[in-house]
Amino acid sequence: MRYFKSLIFCGLLSVVVSPVWGGMIETCDGKIGALIIDNKMYYEINIQPEFVFGQLKMGMDLPLRWNDEDGIRKEDWDGKEDIATILRYVQWAEKKAEPLYLRVGNIDRATLGNGFIVSDYANMSRENTKSGKNTLTPNKRTLGSTIDFNLNAGGVETMVNDIISPRLYGLRCFVKPLAAMPVMKSTEVGFSYVNDTKAGTNTDIKKNLTVYGIDFSIPVFKEYATLYGDYADIKNAGNGMGYGIKGGFGVLESFRTDWGLGVREDDDNFIYGLFNSSYEVTKPIPTATTTTKNKVACGNINFNIMKAIALGFYCEDTKNSNPRLTSQLTVDKNVFAAITKQRIGVNAFYDQKDIKESKKNTSLTTQISYGLSDNIDMVYSAKKYYDNEGTSFKTSNMSTAVRF
Repeated sequence: MRYFKSLIFCGLLSVVVSPVWGGMIETCDGKIGALIIDNKMYYEINIQPEFVFGQLKMGMDLPLRWNDEDGIRKEDWDGKEDIATILRYVQWAEKKAEPLYLRVGNIDRATLGNGFIVSDYANMSRENTKSGKNTLTPNKRTLGSTIDFNLNAGGVETMVNDIISPRLYGLRCFVKPLAAMPVMKSTEVGFSYVNDTKAGTNTDIKKNLTVYGIDFSIPVFKEYATLYGDYADIKNAGNGMGYGIKGGFGVLESFRTDWGLGVREDDDNFIYGLFNSSYEVTKPIPTATTTTKNKVACGNINFNIMKAIALGFYCEDTKNSNPRLTSQLTVDKNVFAAITKQRIGVNAFYDQKDIKESKKNTSLTTQISYGLSDNIDMVYSAKKYYDNEGTSFKTSNMSTAVRF
């Protein structure tokens, strides 16, 4: 407890002395509001400073939650795992930009290789509440890690869901066989291994879920086009393979688009991108091995306009099943401010794994902010998920965000 109090004190002190630190503090936001945890309402004051020291970035979360019945919520500070609540993340460099990339804390977009097995994985916390219901726990964070080494001849990509109580591990080792050829030096051939030692009650094979895979990527025209291929096998379940072309281009800093087209051949029980942003909630079921193969056509396109509006779509379709759709929209607050003089920000993500079954394996996340003054926003956040059995998990909260 004393250790956590020291962390909070240091974080609050950093906010107070931020003018002295100058450019080291990138942003310092805060929230004032209320949220519901385990069917109880709590008031909340939350300060969120972010620091930048060259390539090193660090984000903290300093929450204080209480209600009239219980007083200050002690569960936020009574265990070593609660350090993840205070330390949002520590990050070195950006992925693929430097020989060493490291992020510890909140992991929201972890990807290995081409994303055939691990694609935008998020280590959100999910636990049993006092009522016995398995639910999302937005008040808790998991201290995960992603560490990559990207050298001239090859490298390693890693991920762990929780370094304090590890359960999910991911590893990709890759080589660059054409590193001596300037045009083809980014060619990669990789091997991946991912293991969830406690996949959960929603998995009908074994509690231990293991996936192996191999992949390659070959640039054919710098960053504008890259050929890729993948093969993966879910142990005691199905396998799948995929190949295609992906790329992107931009016009100065005003407009950028990224795209991809591909074909997959999957078993009925193979799940593409199994470890994704909603894996910890939906826990999809890989079933026993079958001989049925599905040929799947897939494609994605993403637009970014003036770094202010981002819109993306991913879809896939096959003759033997219903299509899947994923979409994401982000609108910067300044876009509405320039048109209506009112600062409004929007962030929404939708993933429906079977369009016919709208209430199974579906997730929706939304966040809307409304400017009250130059540095104060009212923020509404909501998350809703349906697992493979149609059971829903949802959270929502309203808060006031303050930018110092």
